[in-house]
Amino acid sequence: MKAGSLKPLVKLLDEGPLLAMKDAAATIVSLGVVKENRSIAVFEGAIKVIMKKITDRILVDELCMVKLDAVSCLLSIIKEDTSDKSKEHCIAILHTLCYNDRTRLQEMWRDESVNGTIANHPLNGTTRAKRKAKEIVEQIDKYFSGS
Repeated sequence: MKAGSLKPLVKLLDEGPLLAMKDAAATIVSLGVVKENRSIAVFEGAIKVIMKKITDRILVDELCMVKLDAVSCLLSIIKEDTSDKSKEHCIAILHTLCYNDRTRLQEMWRDESVNGTIANHPLNGTTRAKRKAKEIVEQIDKYFSGS
């Protein structure tokens, strides 16, 4: 995928009518399955718009489909991307997911058990991301300590 190719989809997701938003969301999520497309999506503002939609409780199912491995995708962006802002957006989405879906919290727990991606993030993230990462780790500890 070339740089600039997601901008119309991101704009449609952000401002379009609901049916068009759903189609744009499905397309962006599908493109995000390919690792190389993730950095383009981040650069072109898709994560920011997706986070806003999830926070506003719009298209949550479409944007966080378990079968598309949203948690894994967001965690890999946190591990690989150098932008604190991108990481902050990913942490914020994971934060929303962990408080609304125990299955996704369990996915985060599995990653934390092996990689410590979220626990290590507070060492060098934005203030907001540090707070949200800490809360995610607390949720994981609450539900999975002793597992």
